[in-house]
Amino acid sequence: MADAAIIPEKQGDWPYLIEQLGKRTVGPIKSFPFVVYVLIGIVLFGGLGIWAELLRLTVAQTPPAVTGAIPVPPALTGVITAILTFFPTLIGSTSLQLILSSANTSDKVMIAFAIMILFLFLTAAILLPFFAGSYPLEVLAAGIASSLAAIWVWWITNGSDSIFQTHHVAAPSGGDLNQALKGGFDDLKT
Repeated sequence: MADAAIIPEKQGDWPYLIEQLGKRTVGPIKSFPFVVYVLIGIVLFGGLGIWAELLRLTVAQTPPAVTGAIPVPPALTGVITAILTFFPTLIGSTSLQLILSSANTSDKVMIAFAIMILFLFLTAAILLPFFAGSYPLEVLAAGIASSLAAIWVWWITNGSDSIFQTHHVAAPSGGDLNQALKGGFDDLKT
């Protein structure tokens, strides 16, 4: 249990959770590779279905003379469906990852947080499609908010991962290979 999460008794679980969320939210901003990965890997490629539906919606709303297509009334159903399938996959996999990584350090507070997030967003993923027909704009707004929250949970889960950290090339060798070596052969007798 040497690597267990240590929470000072005076601090309590709530301040620890808030501290962890704050540290995990702000810390990764300094890592350029991490931010690029979030933007390209998660937002661009992960949200490719959303971007495709937005492009389809944009093209469908242009005059037929420009696109040569039959005009389609502006419908958000494809965009809503894409968003409602994006956030559950990201939040589900990320919550499970946070549970497993927190279990390695016996961090029960972060495990409980991940379980809570998983069930809250599972509930949203199940209920939102039922209201999409009657309240499309509200469901779209809830889906966008849920997607941003899912990206944030991914951010706090993966921000401290060493794969995104910049490591100095000379670090394993003890420093710059061109530096003068300490010591000498002056005291050596043969």
